[in-house]
Amino acid sequence: QQISSSLDYSVTNAKERRIVSALTGGLNAQALHHALPTIAQSHLPDIYDEFTQICEKHGVMRATSPNLITATAECLDFVFDNNRM
Repeated sequence: QQISSSLDYSVTNAKERRIVSALTGGLNAQALHHALPTIAQSHLPDIYDEFTQICEKHGVMRATSPNLITATAECLDFVFDNNRM
């Protein structure tokens, strides 16, 4: 449940993933963090590809966004869409 309800961003390119993870303290890999909460965030970029393969193998849907800006926009859209009266 936590994997499919998390939004990961800047995770498709390994180099970008490592840089963004360092700058955000691993916030870009929330699904992986929720799956393995005791793993230090510094290791998340190294195991993200394997995590993706495992999710695909077991049919676990993950939400991803290209970067922090698009992820922020998607989160705000979600909040506003779900709070309309």
